[in-house]
Amino acid sequence: MANNLNADGTYREHIGNTLHEDWGLWAQKVYINQRHLAFAYGLFIIVLFLMIPFFVETVEYAVKSLQPAKSEKSGLKNNKKPFGDYIKIILFSRQAWAVRSILPCVLSGIILGLMAYWNGAVVIAGISVLFIMAALSMHKLGYLVTAIITFALSVFQTRFFTASNTGVVSVKFNPGFLAESGSLKDIAAYYIELLGVFPFILTGVFIFHCARKSRHAAVIILVISLLLLILFIPSIGIFRAFLIILLLVLFYAALIYRSTNLKVCRISSWLIPVFAAPVVLATTLQLTPDVTVNHKYIILAVILLNIPVSDLLTEFFKSGTTFIVSVCLIFLLTCTGLVDMITLYNLDRNSVSYNLKDELLLWAMNETRPDDIFLTHYMTHYGAPMTIMLAGRSVYNGYPYFTITAGYDIAHREECMKKIYSAADENELRNLAISEGIDYIVIEDQNRNAAEYKLNEEIFYKTFGVAFQNGSITIFKVR
Repeated sequence: MANNLNADGTYREHIGNTLHEDWGLWAQKVYINQRHLAFAYGLFIIVLFLMIPFFVETVEYAVKSLQPAKSEKSGLKNNKKPFGDYIKIILFSRQAWAVRSILPCVLSGIILGLMAYWNGAVVIAGISVLFIMAALSMHKLGYLVTAIITFALSVFQTRFFTASNTGVVSVKFNPGFLAESGSLKDIAAYYIELLGVFPFILTGVFIFHCARKSRHAAVIILVISLLLLILFIPSIGIFRAFLIILLLVLFYAALIYRSTNLKVCRISSWLIPVFAAPVVLATTLQLTPDVTVNHKYIILAVILLNIPVSDLLTEFFKSGTTFIVSVCLIFLLTCTGLVDMITLYNLDRNSVSYNLKDELLLWAMNETRPDDIFLTHYMTHYGAPMTIMLAGRSVYNGYPYFTITAGYDIAHREECMKKIYSAADENELRNLAISEGIDYIVIEDQNRNAAEYKLNEEIFYKTFGVAFQNGSITIFKVR
């Protein structure tokens, strides 16, 4: 961590060079900042347990139907229409649409629907997983039941918690996520730098299953995978890059030449496109005002995609030679998380203290009502707004990130805030403040130096009485 510096030599809290790495998007701190996130992921895992039997049943049928059948007369293998039979069974048969069991579908819809306002991002990512699963599965009407219940409960919560003219989700095509551009080249470079060897171990699942049928096809996938790594590998030094490439070559070689001795679950390769759906979603669509929220989709995808990866690497533990390769790959997959523990340790050593005898804090607690509303600068992390909230009082227009991503219409309050602080007419100022339900107006240095408006401080003394004054902080009583 001592060498974890930005390009200009300044200290950087988190490892990594991808955009917004300083926010800790991909660090373990994300679960501290968003304490509801891990809980929501856990709920979706329950949904996955309820719905995945439909998918497993389909995969087992597909594996049998795609295997060449033997002719009864000649004993020769008949290669006609196995894939066509699979398409027929998932689209044009009774099993394709009939609901095998309604209870798991209803329970899944209730869980996802009730979770919509708890963590909508996880619900959206989960729906993308279930959508691909439904497309590849039989019993599609069961998935439809889940989707309808989820949608109904989501709409109900949106209408209950937010204004009728606002929405939590608005779809916008925005390819690239946080890559430099929406080109395939920049997207590939971004994800390879972000995920490291993880995508290439996932590719190993396909190489393994290809090798059991055609080693030539497996070698082609191997070569393409290594070329992509060589083209887009981040700047980690020639020696480190060589070691990683060499390790992956040994990994792929073991997959190809020892495929008959390994017993990787056959559903693993089918799960990859299903579990990768949130990555595709994050890379193509923007559903909230801040595209950075899409990182939650990718985190869920990585959690799920670790299932086929762990299945594959577990098989490598059963042999002395492949055991070493597996241990090295596991180290590469987890070393950044181990280093990130140092960040959590350093953060835990920090402390924040508040003066509980602060004059403003005591005045707000003793001289104002619990339901009074204060108009303050929007940066509620600092100065008077923070003290007012510590007193248990509400602010009219706080830090907007959380409210805007929840779907609230904050534009109206932002506009009113600007009009009030820059007002030139006393009657207009008084009427606007009263109509918005504001009880107190705070003026401090944050307001005087605000870039959003030009403060007209004099008019407040003419319009309202001073309720509190201490140093640079003045609070006016509206009514």
